[in-house]
Amino acid sequence: GYLVLTLLLGYWVARKATTLSDYLVGGNSLPWYALLGSIIATETSAVTFLSVPGLTFADQGNFKFLQLVAGFILGRCIAAYWLLPGFFAGCRFSAYEVLRDRFGRSAQKTASVLFLVTRTVSDGLRLYLTAIVLSEMIHCSMTLAITLLTVVTLVYSATGGIKSIVWNDCLQLIIYLGGAVFALWLVVQGCEGQWSGWMARAAEQGKFDWLDTKFSWQSENIWVGLVAGAFLSLATHGTDQMMVQRYLSAKSPNHAKAALLLSGPFVLVQFSLFLLVGIGLWAFYQLHPTTEPLRKDQAFAHFIVNEMPIGARGITLAAILSVAMSTLSSSVGSSASTFVTDLWVTRSTGDEELSFQGQRWSVEFLCKVATVTFGLLQLVVALIVAWTPQFQVESIINQILTVSGFAAGVVLGVFLLTIVKMRIEPPALLFGMVGALVITSLLVFAPKDAVWRIQGTLAAGVTATTTAFLAWGLQKILVLSNK
Repeated sequence: GYLVLTLLLGYWVARKATTLSDYLVGGNSLPWYALLGSIIATETSAVTFLSVPGLTFADQGNFKFLQLVAGFILGRCIAAYWLLPGFFAGCRFSAYEVLRDRFGRSAQKTASVLFLVTRTVSDGLRLYLTAIVLSEMIHCSMTLAITLLTVVTLVYSATGGIKSIVWNDCLQLIIYLGGAVFALWLVVQGCEGQWSGWMARAAEQGKFDWLDTKFSWQSENIWVGLVAGAFLSLATHGTDQMMVQRYLSAKSPNHAKAALLLSGPFVLVQFSLFLLVGIGLWAFYQLHPTTEPLRKDQAFAHFIVNEMPIGARGITLAAILSVAMSTLSSSVGSSASTFVTDLWVTRSTGDEELSFQGQRWSVEFLCKVATVTFGLLQLVVALIVAWTPQFQVESIINQILTVSGFAAGVVLGVFLLTIVKMRIEPPALLFGMVGALVITSLLVFAPKDAVWRIQGTLAAGVTATTTAFLAWGLQKILVLSNK
């Protein structure tokens, strides 16, 4: 029923997508509340839905993850007042057109390629993890589960463009939050009237502790959380085309700003709900222990498959499908717009009408083909993992998230250079990008006992600042040498 509803909504919205602007940026007509729902649903993957409860399910687990979320809120505030206005200066279809105007086409295309590669690989792995649950619950092969998820999502994504994606995201947000609340209610019922007692015990064990003011680069504390979260949010919500495409679809810059600013507190509430589900699972399995100990990331999935009754299981499955399809649809939509506007079609700034005059249908067709192509590429990534048993999925996911942070940090570093009143030449930019990747790799992948080792969550911040500093420094040297 959920899959059918998704397709019907996609087709209904697709009737209104009649121009290229409608397809790529929704005709600049989407309200803030639709964009807010889409932003939240897009950044919430099935990995988040299934794994975040494991942070508090673990014996030593607690709410300290919210320190990173506090950084997310800070980063979105900075992005809303610093980066967002630049995307509305002229006719924009892509985040990276800003870089073209400031640093030339080489910077634009480099940023676009980095986005396309990391987005395709990381979201292909998210697709695989979601298919695991779908495969177990409807008793089908992994190949069929992966293919089903991809095909249904691509149908509405390619047909209606960003409007279809955004409104489906809003539907998916309602469904997966409802699924999480319903799962929490079932967990409370499973505690057999002892819920308040278990919550008191959880508080005694420090499971509700969220604030650590003791500074260390290698541990979870509020200072690292604020820095890492702010830079991560600046990179993902300030320069990533998957989010910027939504801002450009807004009725006005104020609608885009409202959606971005409100998404921070909303995410705080959402993650608090997921963490509370984890504490509920910890209490439930204290009362109903399994024959073998559960890994923290396995607890919620195990509860869904083995403890939920028929009906409740279906609702929660729809919730998992919703977060997966939201991420996949947003990923392929933003990848298609990036490919078409940054790598395929040459546009002049501010030339909205003339840029596609005489080739509107061919460019729209190219957008749809690109959407399907990137979806199929993610399908291939997921199938490779499914067909290769020796792949350790959890470690691959951690590596991919770190690499994604590297790429996002490089792009953010180039955006940071827009505040420098100096022309940065391509050689200096390239030096900054490569040098930042090398330096950050040495810090993140250093031996565990090394004093200079940093958390992987800091990769985006270190890469961004290092990219900007090295590029600016080399450009300064080049200017002085020419003089």
